[in-house]
Amino acid sequence: MKTVLVTGAGGFLGSHFVDELSRDSDYQIRKFVGDIKDKGDVVRNLRGCDTVVHFAALTYLPPSWDTPEAYFRVNTEGTLNFLENSSMFKYFIYISSSHVYGNQPKFPIEIDDEPLPNDPYSVSKRAAELLVRAYSERYGFKSLIVRPFNCFGPRQSSHFVVPTMCLQALKENHIHIKNNSWREFIYCKDTARIVYQLLEKRHTGLLQIARGEPFLISSMGDLIAEHTGVGSVEVENIPRPNDIVKLHGSPASLRKALPDFKWTPMGEAIEETVNYYRTSTTAE
Repeated sequence: MKTVLVTGAGGFLGSHFVDELSRDSDYQIRKFVGDIKDKGDVVRNLRGCDTVVHFAALTYLPPSWDTPEAYFRVNTEGTLNFLENSSMFKYFIYISSSHVYGNQPKFPIEIDDEPLPNDPYSVSKRAAELLVRAYSERYGFKSLIVRPFNCFGPRQSSHFVVPTMCLQALKENHIHIKNNSWREFIYCKDTARIVYQLLEKRHTGLLQIARGEPFLISSMGDLIAEHTGVGSVEVENIPRPNDIVKLHGSPASLRKALPDFKWTPMGEAIEETVNYYRTSTTAE
């Protein structure tokens, strides 16, 4: 039985991955306890582990401009603390972000396109990627860097756009969109299943989780309105500094790794997400 250490196991994506992994009796799951910025905590958690799946990070982008040092301490230095103890594990999966691509000149974004991170959050994630690659090459452990495009679904923080629209619809009977950019929207349970299947294959290298289907945020608002009965979706385009205009990825690297993967239909994913926030608002 392999022991898998999962960081960020109580967070949005990490918790869905733990749900997925717990269905497989071949794995013993260890949830990271402590602070990844603390080298002693990292060593204590790594003892007896075969694999690390590293979700833990500061992920909400806007505050990274106000406290960039916090993002680098967690996202970059926190990752480095594991890599400096790479003799304690055999396989390391790093969950990065599609935001490392920044504003690209062409679409869809291919796996080999040069990252152009343009905010402290994305730079901190890109720096961690480079560290994973360098340490893996030097010390010989297997590693995989995963770049998921925008995820949504149950348990996501209300700071993010899909839960914001769900909560507006359910509480105010109205959806107000302030920035109508293009994004890929990937259901969190699909992301969790993909990471699990990649773990099973001990896949290495670099991979992006993309369907190749970008949506305007207003289109997602329309879908949420359909599932909540909201008749009003207001779009107010307010440009934000350093905003990424479009994130549209290629599914090629994922198809190569997992050619038989089946996506959750978007309508079903939206329905499950709306139902989660409907339940959470009812419980308040």
